[in-house]
Amino acid sequence: MGVVAPPRLWDGDDQAGYGLLQERVSAALGPKDFLEEIWTRDVVDLVWEIFRLRRIKGDLMREGAHKGMIEVLKPRISLLADRDGHATARKWACGDRNASAAVDHVLAASGLTMDAVHANTFSALIDRFECIDRMTMMAERRRDTSLHEIERHRERFAKRLRRAINDVEDAEFRDITAEEAKRLANTETRTPGVQTDAAVPVGAAPQCVAPAGAA
Repeated sequence: MGVVAPPRLWDGDDQAGYGLLQERVSAALGPKDFLEEIWTRDVVDLVWEIFRLRRIKGDLMREGAHKGMIEVLKPRISLLADRDGHATARKWACGDRNASAAVDHVLAASGLTMDAVHANTFSALIDRFECIDRMTMMAERRRDTSLHEIERHRERFAKRLRRAINDVEDAEFRDITAEEAKRLANTETRTPGVQTDAAVPVGAAPQCVAPAGAA
């Protein structure tokens, strides 16, 4: 499958990680023919897509954290020396030490933690998160469909195999029965001096044979 359809990875995707995932999924499913190889590849790609979407969701949360920080600083602007929440949030997002110290001071003075920032960030980006969640669920359903197709394919193959075995066994049984009947018929035909009860006339007296030398 790697030759027929190379994996379409994004820039920055871990190609070694994809290869390890493909190896483990293939070992778990054990594709038996080319159709199963295609479905197995679909499973690998969809699982990789699910992992990617989850990473994107986490990256989006971190990238948009300054939006949540702005919302946290707005009602507490008096705790900032420069009284500029937007500038402090932008500098904090860039890793500025002074801005980080100012943010820590505001959170400590207000009895808050970074959970407040995360909550406001999530609220600001909820539409995007919902879109990512829908895409994740669609990929999960497609993954499950591919796994189901492998199960159906193997079930149909197993039924065909059982039917073929039964047909062979039935044909062999018929051949053995016919050969046995023929052998028995030949045995009866070749046995001399055998007289059946049907050859004796009804009511006939039994024949007595006098011993040799009798008067």
